[in-house]
Amino acid sequence: MLVLQVPTAIIGILIIALALAVAVVGVLLVHRLVPIEVRKSYSTGLGQIRGSLSPMFAIIVGFAAFLTLNKYHGAQLTVQSEAENVHEIY
Repeated sequence: MLVLQVPTAIIGILIIALALAVAVVGVLLVHRLVPIEVRKSYSTGLGQIRGSLSPMFAIIVGFAAFLTLNKYHGAQLTVQSEAENVHEIY
């Protein structure tokens, strides 16, 4: 199969590019098909929702970064401990 021979990084980049292309096409279609009066009437409510979701997203990203760095630090300590043990055995 051809897909199995393609590196994972390239597949990831293609998936992200495809999602980005779909999003851009969707925005262009909405701007072309939905009148400006209709879009303006929804902007106030969406602004309030976005205002409350942005801090929650920031908190989630912060926790994810903290947990990732915590696991990375734990892995470093484990590697260092195992290296010391190998050195003692040698």
